Amino acid sequence: MRIFHSRWAVWLSGAMTFTLFGLISVLNRPLETEAAPFGILSLQWAWTKEAARTIVASWAQSGVLKAAFWNIWLDFPFALAYGTTLSVIFSRVCRMLKGISATSSLFGRYACFLPLLAAFLDMVENVALLKMMGSSDGPSWPPIAATCSTAKFSILAISILAVLLVWIRYRSSS
Repeated sequence: MRIFHSRWAVWLSGAMTFTLFGLISVLNRPLETEAAPFGILSLQWAWTKEAARTIVASWAQSGVLKAAFWNIWLDFPFALAYGTTLSVIFSRVCRMLKGISATSSLFGRYACFLPLLAAFLDMVENVALLKMMGSSDGPSWPPIAATCSTAKFSILAISILAVLLVWIRYRSSS
């Protein structure tokens, strides 16, 4: 798709990514409590219903539940923004791979979709977080959120590292 190769797409989605990241970071500060030392990340990795309840109760007691809800709701467009930004960047790197090797080119074709998979997992995680903060008392929401969060961060870390390595290889061969 041509849109994934244009510079304005990188700049626009990148600007959205950094703006939303800044807002989410500001909203996360008051969520850092004794029960949730990492703010919303603590809830993402709660794994059990009891741990999630303790975190949400600490936010209710501190009067910051509204900030937690805003944090989660802003994470939906943030996921779309970072997924798009990284996909566009990966797509541009993939274009550089043409002609280097068949393996690199094949990797490049699929690496472009990894950030979108991570963004999808982030959105599933957000739904689970909203369920945990709401009245839904299902025991499966904390492990769903934690699994999606772990997979999301793993996919992002591995794919960013892989694209950096491919880019370095490209730079050294040219």
